[in-house]
Amino acid sequence: TPLQVPRYNNNNNNNAAATTTTTTMRVGGSDLGRRQQVKKILNKVHTTATTAGGTSSEAAAAAAKDILQQELLSDATAALLQKCHWKLRRALTHKIRALTHRYDDVEFPAGFGQPPTQAQREAVERAQGLERRTVRAQRFAEINAARDRRVAERAAAELLAKEQAARAEQRRIEREVAAAAKKAEEERLAAEAKAAEEARIAAEAKAAEEAAAAKKAEEERLAAEAKAAEEARLAAEAKAAEEAAAAAAAAQKAEEERLAAAAKAAEEAAAAQKADEERIAAEAKAAEEAAANKAQEEAAAAAAKKEEDEKLAAEAQAAEAAAAEGDVEESVAETVADTPVEESQPAAAPVVAVTPALIKELREATGAGMMDCKKALLEEDGDMEAAAEFLRKKGLAK
Repeated sequence: TPLQVPRYNNNNNNNAAATTTTTTMRVGGSDLGRRQQVKKILNKVHTTATTAGGTSSEAAAAAAKDILQQELLSDATAALLQKCHWKLRRALTHKIRALTHRYDDVEFPAGFGQPPTQAQREAVERAQGLERRTVRAQRFAEINAARDRRVAERAAAELLAKEQAARAEQRRIEREVAAAAKKAEEERLAAEAKAAEEARIAAEAKAAEEAAAAKKAEEERLAAEAKAAEEARLAAEAKAAEEAAAAAAAAQKAEEERLAAAAKAAEEAAAAQKADEERIAAEAKAAEEAAANKAQEEAAAAAAKKEEDEKLAAEAQAAEAAAAEGDVEESVAETVADTPVEESQPAAAPVVAVTPALIKELREATGAGMMDCKKALLEEDGDMEAAAEFLRKKGLAK
């Protein structure tokens, strides 16, 4: 943007005319913004100093003077001029100086808007360096003092931490010793409890095995007794049936003989009337009788032999049954004899003998085991109904 740079003479007259020469230069974007800010303040001063009619008054001049001193000759404006290009800075400085010369009591500051010289910058830098060194020394002193405090605090903290660690280690060792003792005591108690429990389980298992073996032996004995009793009963029934059959056969045979004798008498009477017929009939009859007698003799001999064999077998079975019944009666008598009876008590009621037949009958009636039936009969003195009720109360009857 072309810029007209005014040229001023060196006289101090405020109304002196300024000779202006036109200098053309290129202004950058940053300098353009700074120039506009400075020109805005210059225009503000001109606007304030000039009235509507184009004349100035004392109040307007005083206001413009205040704006000139407070805004145009301020440090901010000087900083803006220092940042501008030297040509632009020179042109704007000339404008501000020319505006300042209009007021007698306003002095344009020397070096206003001019960047500092090398000597000035070095003096400022020396002063700033001295200040920085002073601040740095103070800072180093504070850092050293803080470091010494931190070292002392760290040493105290380390000492306190070591003491706390020693106390903690002592407490840990005491806890470990107590835990080890407690664990050893618990292990000892657990081992003792385990040994006692194993001994108890072994004793219970042994007792259960012995009880099971005794129960099994008793059941086998009762089963053998019941089987023998049943066999004896079946043998007795078979023998009675055979005897009844033999009696019936003998009665039938006697009736046949009677009928034969009657027929023979009738035949003999008829034979008296007819000799030839009687002789022939007698001969035929004699032949038939001979054959019948022979057959009867053979049948009688076979029946006698069979009867003898059955009699011997029945006698052997009866002897075995009697021996078994005698053993049961002896066991019942021993059980009753082993029961203590006080002299002052009245005489007990007669005890019914617990026989295998009685046990079998109760077993068939209730469905309980042989040993349970025997125990129930012994408890109830051979009473069937009481023994059945005893088994139902125990939950053994079906």
